[in-house]
Amino acid sequence: MISLPLSCSLLAAFAATVLASPVAVAAPAPTEPPTPVQLEKRASCTFSGSAGAASASASQASCATIVLNNVAVPSGVTLDLSKLTAGTSVSLLSIYLA
Repeated sequence: MISLPLSCSLLAAFAATVLASPVAVAAPAPTEPPTPVQLEKRASCTFSGSAGAASASASQASCATIVLNNVAVPSGVTLDLSKLTAGTSVSLLSIYLA
């Protein structure tokens, strides 16, 4: 019989226990298919000019990326981006009050 140091004996006993014990391995969960809204929301939208603020407010839910470039926001009008969906990226390049 071969005499092993205590640390090797413990390691061998641990390895034998781990190998002999049944361990349930969870299967990966299936990924849900994208919803029609997610499929539809893939566009990159760029808005500019005097109608840019109104167009951005109206189209925000269907854009994955919104770029506001040289957008005029008329006096008394609010640039409303409160209906952005999670994950939407907004780049403000130039906005001025008209």
